[in-house]
Amino acid sequence: NQIKKSKFALLPLKIDIISGTIREAMACGLPVITTITPGTPTLNEKRASVLLSKIGDYEKMAANMIDLYQNKQYVREFLKERFPNLLVVSGHATYLMWIDISYYGLDSVTFTKRLREQTGLFVNDGLEYGKNGDNFIRINLATSLKNVKEACIRLEQFIKRID
Repeated sequence: NQIKKSKFALLPLKIDIISGTIREAMACGLPVITTITPGTPTLNEKRASVLLSKIGDYEKMAANMIDLYQNKQYVREFLKERFPNLLVVSGHATYLMWIDISYYGLDSVTFTKRLREQTGLFVNDGLEYGKNGDNFIRINLATSLKNVKEACIRLEQFIKRID
């Protein structure tokens, strides 16, 4: 139950294991911040984001936590200021942001396909996660703020074309 109250799973590993705690945190949708061992890069192979740093690099681990928080804040403020009709679904303990796109009259598959074709920005369509997700897109925030800002610019360019 404690893991569901968390905002991050901070797990500095020193040996090559993928602990049950990492798997449990991922299953709960928590951002995992851990160290690079021979096994941990495989965590990103199945479209799950894990922020990695070198063993003993606690400053990088802390920076990853701060970056994730700042990325979420940046996107929320960007959308609120420029596109108040795009509604962000609250979710505190995740590196994924769900955005309601229903105002624009496109289903999520069409929206994401056109977004990708017209701007080169890849985001997930909500339908991929079930019928109730059809009015949503999902953006991964486990990246640099520079990438998040670029994604926002591309999203803005696209929305200006369809609005």
